[in-house]
Amino acid sequence: MPPVEDSWNQNYIQKGKLWAGTTRDLPSAGHGRMALEPGCGNGKTLAGLHTHGWEVTGLDSSSQAITLCRTSLPEADRIRLVVADTRTLPFRDESFDLILLIHVLGHMTRSGREQTVQECTRILKQSGSILFRDFSLRDFRFGKGSEIEAGSFQRGTGILTHYFSEDEVRDLFPLAAQSISPTRWSMRVRGTAYEREEIDAVFRKGSSQ
Repeated sequence: MPPVEDSWNQNYIQKGKLWAGTTRDLPSAGHGRMALEPGCGNGKTLAGLHTHGWEVTGLDSSSQAITLCRTSLPEADRIRLVVADTRTLPFRDESFDLILLIHVLGHMTRSGREQTVQECTRILKQSGSILFRDFSLRDFRFGKGSEIEAGSFQRGTGILTHYFSEDEVRDLFPLAAQSISPTRWSMRVRGTAYEREEIDAVFRKGSSQ
């Protein structure tokens, strides 16, 4: 299996922006509140965070993704953009009030997920929150491709996708779960409906953790 960043770079080079549209349910921020999105891709969520008042940092291991952010986001001059590995985040302890893990942990191996969560917990401020969103075991694409690890499948693009249960999400984070719930919808392709499902979760870092 090629390095993950190589697969992502190749996909961004060949296809340009991989992610379009807007990201739902973004929280608003007070003045000076800091938000980080590891695995920001081509910046779909970064612009929304900026609009909601956050001081935003976007990070991705794909240099091509960060280049797309710099050249296509109208707010790029007001967003800090970093090329780095999510498993070894280049930030001090307790640097951010909000961290968004939106369809990023699902593209990692188990060890990568665990290392990334550990790093995000380290750099999250006390009373800060992590927002998680990724596909569930009930998504119609579960089981498609070559199974690399339990619940993780690699398809023709070379990208790995892991599908989560709610219990797995809860156990992955050493933080208090504020909410964990599925979000379901149907996607129609050429008249056929396909059932999609994500798991949304919010974790909070508190003095009891």
